[in-house]
Amino acid sequence: MRRIDCHMHHWTLAMERYYGLWMSPELKSLYGDFGPRDAKPLLAKNGVDGVVLVSAANSIHETGYLMGIADSQDYVRGVVAWIDMRAERGGRHPLLVAVSQAQRIPTLSARPSGGRLGAQARG
Repeated sequence: MRRIDCHMHHWTLAMERYYGLWMSPELKSLYGDFGPRDAKPLLAKNGVDGVVLVSAANSIHETGYLMGIADSQDYVRGVVAWIDMRAERGGRHPLLVAVSQAQRIPTLSARPSGGRLGAQARG
């Protein structure tokens, strides 16, 4: 049976300003980079075949960072990330499987029509 971790965060202190609501040096166990180099041994040790990455910040910059990881790491089965729902839509990434809307946008309904944005997640 395959095991999928459906909620994993990756972050880098290079984008600390986007994590400002929660990231601080006082959070010693979290304050540092966490990415594929850290995740792969944990996944192997626990028999996890893949993950869904979830954004840790409401930033299109972090969304790009996560999509870059998804493109380069085959253990990523999908990404839940923030996008600006008011911006023009460009091409959609096939691994963007859901949108995180932590900020309320008064002109939009709480649930975008269609529910899923991605064509399919890796299986």
